[in-house]
Amino acid sequence: MSSNALAPLQKRQRLVKAHAPKNNTSVAHLTRVQQYFALTLLQQPQVAANSASLRDLTADDAKQLERICNALLQCKQQQPVQVASLRSALSKAQYSEFKAQTRAPTSSADVFDRKSRPEVLTKYLAMLKTADFMYARSMRLGKSRKKTRIDNMSAAAYWENKSEAEYEHANEYLHGELELPNHLEIRGWLDRSFDWSAEGNISSDSGGVARVIGSRSKYCQVAVQTKKEAKKEKWATCAQDALQQAALQLIYAPVADDAAKTLQLKAMLGKLKR
Repeated sequence: MSSNALAPLQKRQRLVKAHAPKNNTSVAHLTRVQQYFALTLLQQPQVAANSASLRDLTADDAKQLERICNALLQCKQQQPVQVASLRSALSKAQYSEFKAQTRAPTSSADVFDRKSRPEVLTKYLAMLKTADFMYARSMRLGKSRKKTRIDNMSAAAYWENKSEAEYEHANEYLHGELELPNHLEIRGWLDRSFDWSAEGNISSDSGGVARVIGSRSKYCQVAVQTKKEAKKEKWATCAQDALQQAALQLIYAPVADDAAKTLQLKAMLGKLKR
């Protein structure tokens, strides 16, 4: 939601707080304003926001909901949320759950970590490194003004032929490994399907060989975030989810039992993620 769309409601929220008299009626009105601001921020349908399903908040509850909304607004505006803000907005249990979520290995940087890469691919990558070096050398020599010859051919053509032979060797090795029972694990790391038949997509050149996902080669078809980028994105996603959960728990009245309450909250969060 854009900040322009929220501006009128935020202004109304500030005016109510500034001018409301300090009595039970005004506190009830203030808490309801805070709830409707949160509902708008969460993009919950207003038809569902009826007085029967909304909780009766205390003044402290309303302040807690305000802290949650302030942090959530930062998330939606793609601004970094500080740890202190999260600790203030969430309960100890909610913050602990948030931290556990940030440690779950779900990002591409975690999944395709070099330490967990199959040994087969380490050998394959070593072959590609040799072939890439030879190909890069042929490209440099081809652009050089000084033309040298090796074995009755230009040095550029010589090293290009050598690189093709190395790419061919790498393809033969990987093809043989993909015939073995563990081929599905290996295929999951490749940036393209591997079909080395005459009509297939694999060839013996720099752009035609399969690369490992996350490779720094310009020919790799699937990039992976750096761990720093992945950590930052994961923190933001988990923070927004935790804040939305906390807001929903304060906005809506609890249902009959814990199981039903959990289902209701999951259904609401499901709508938010669509």
